Amino acid sequence: MIGKPLRGVETANKLGLSIADLTNGYQAATTRAEFCRAAVNFLRKYGYNVDVVTPKIFADTSDKDIGIAATLKITSGTDTAKNLFTPDRKLTREEAAALLKNVLDVLGVKYDATAVVWADAKDISAYAQTAANAMYNATVMGGTSTSKLVFEPKSPYTHEASIVTFVKLWEFVKK
Repeated sequence: MIGKPLRGVETANKLGLSIADLTNGYQAATTRAEFCRAAVNFLRKYGYNVDVVTPKIFADTSDKDIGIAATLKITSGTDTAKNLFTPDRKLTREEAAALLKNVLDVLGVKYDATAVVWADAKDISAYAQTAANAMYNATVMGGTSTSKLVFEPKSPYTHEASIVTFVKLWEFVKK
């Protein structure tokens, strides 16, 4: 029997939301570069013309999709003084939430950012609080515990979670 995450992977493949980077080692940690490529792929599949966007250039990557994501303000660099993106750094749950919220902003899709009572709210960075709430309220991302509402903002985000999350984001924008 196929479990829920695998069904999400199958759905992503059918929708064209899965990118090659994320299909190797589903439990591997997603990098910042991989998630940005997936976000730009999501925009393309949605019908957003990303090819007219002039990509921002970072000192540590010339990846066009990362540049497009930066120009659209889906992401920003990790060191503005040195113009760095740090593409191979592992993505955290709070970073994923922020990037997903920014995708909705680019598309002009409204979301409910009503505060959620996270058991670990003090651990969520200020920049990601609205995003964590919005992604939870949109049922794009959930908590990580069955006994209390925990976000675990600093935990790494896996390839499988990334793929399934983009399917849930697709379902949200297509409502």
